[in-house]
Amino acid sequence: TEEAVFVVPGKETLNSLLHEVSQTSQRAPTAVQQLYNAVIANNFQITSSSSASTNVLTAKYYNVIARLSSYERNAPTLMFVAYYDSHSAVPSLSVGADSNGSGIAALLELLAIFQRFYTNPSNRPKFNMIFLLSAGGKFNYQGSRQFLDDYLEKQTDEHIELVICLDALGRENNLFAHVSKFPPEGSASAKLFERLKIFSNDKHKVDLVTKKINLGNEWLAWEHEIYNIRRMPAMTLSHFEKFTDPRRNSMLDTLASVDVEVLSTNVHILANSVLAYIFDLDIDACQNLEHPDQRCSLLEAKDVNRARLQGFLEAFGGNPRPMATTSLKLVKELAETAQKYSTGRVVQQEVLLVDLQLYGVLEDKLIAHIVKPSVFELLLAAGIGAYMYSLYYLAQNAQLILETAVVRLRKMVS
Repeated sequence: TEEAVFVVPGKETLNSLLHEVSQTSQRAPTAVQQLYNAVIANNFQITSSSSASTNVLTAKYYNVIARLSSYERNAPTLMFVAYYDSHSAVPSLSVGADSNGSGIAALLELLAIFQRFYTNPSNRPKFNMIFLLSAGGKFNYQGSRQFLDDYLEKQTDEHIELVICLDALGRENNLFAHVSKFPPEGSASAKLFERLKIFSNDKHKVDLVTKKINLGNEWLAWEHEIYNIRRMPAMTLSHFEKFTDPRRNSMLDTLASVDVEVLSTNVHILANSVLAYIFDLDIDACQNLEHPDQRCSLLEAKDVNRARLQGFLEAFGGNPRPMATTSLKLVKELAETAQKYSTGRVVQQEVLLVDLQLYGVLEDKLIAHIVKPSVFELLLAAGIGAYMYSLYYLAQNAQLILETAVVRLRKMVS
């Protein structure tokens, strides 16, 4: 663009500068004040310390993959996915606490909850679980694409029965299950959605939203679509009803916008639903409760650790995570956290970007120089000229001035 737009956090020095500019740029109440502003007032010239970047970034990006294993041959697999990068019109200021910091926190909390069932062989589920923290979610789900490429290339015997993508779970009381087509009866998606409805309540409803995949659009709407394209059952859980909601990519998406109580409730509903699904529990009793106020639950409220969930949210959803500057420190911290609850070694899978180029210089340093109006320079030049002329006049007529002064002094004495 011909003109650059800079967005900066508010500071006292910046507020002082803006106040001075607003005072001098407005029409003054008197002609004298207006003349003073035109001649004497400060102007500000802002310069940038960086130039436009033309170099494509060559940084490395990684998925973080944790597992809970049933240690049974040919056991089906449930997969949970949450991308960890953030994006907005101002990438370096996009915290993305809800989208998708809440998804990261929910995935890690689910990993911690389910881990308890895999430590004891007597009640270990006959399901494997994969927890994928994917890179490049804001850029057409690059991390999920890389996972699928590697998964299909290896041609393992592992059967992924359902992929559950978590995208923004920290606001509002409604939860939407997004799918590409209405799930057929008896399918994994239909069974899980049925259980989501049962473990929800009137104050916290779960609804199904179907949207066909637009293959003509190069950008996918939801993360589950990239799995559906590879013929893998998947759904996305989000409080957003529409993928076009501007809050998904807003720099105003901060920690203050996330309701931890709502996030905790969503995790509780999902954890109950998954447990009922993997243990194949009879849910008829939950559908025929005697009193409307009764609720069906496999977990106690304390099983979702609010303090731990809040910690995950603040650690991984409280700071900007633009993909162009994603540090290996963040990947390492995600891997170390997941390793605490995983039954096996956490894998960091390198992600190769496809049809995407990222450039640097997301942050810049601006310097405001104080400059005077051109009229002030003319007045200053005139003043300096008058001063120099006075010195020249004194030098040329110094003897005459001294003699005249001496004569006057003699007359005064006499």
